[in-house]
Amino acid sequence: MGIQHPPAASDRRILVVDDDPMIRVIVSRTLELGGYRVELADCGARAMEALSSHPDAVELVITDLVMPGMSGQELMSVICERWPHIRVMWISAYTAEVVVAGGRDCPNVVPGLTKPFEPTALLEAVGSLLA
Repeated sequence: MGIQHPPAASDRRILVVDDDPMIRVIVSRTLELGGYRVELADCGARAMEALSSHPDAVELVITDLVMPGMSGQELMSVICERWPHIRVMWISAYTAEVVVAGGRDCPNVVPGLTKPFEPTALLEAVGSLLA
């Protein structure tokens, strides 16, 4: 058996979940420029549909916390229960204290970014998570 190398960024699929279309565009373009394959969802329910249809293809979910319907915190909890192999990173305009309540018992929820953030900060965070 030879040495296994981590997949190239282009082999890594990320699901971005945010109800704000501008945020989805900015985040997806940044990730695509970084070489990642990106899928988009505008709410928690659509994210669940995407994950249910191909759960093994997604390695990371980046979700907003405050969305209509299913919140990002609820989405994180469901992902943690159903798909423990998928990491989840939050993005939010709210402080980290709000996030801690939603992801404290879930080992695959990782620290996220507070909006607004620089594109380089997003790429660095994602790169270190998927390294």
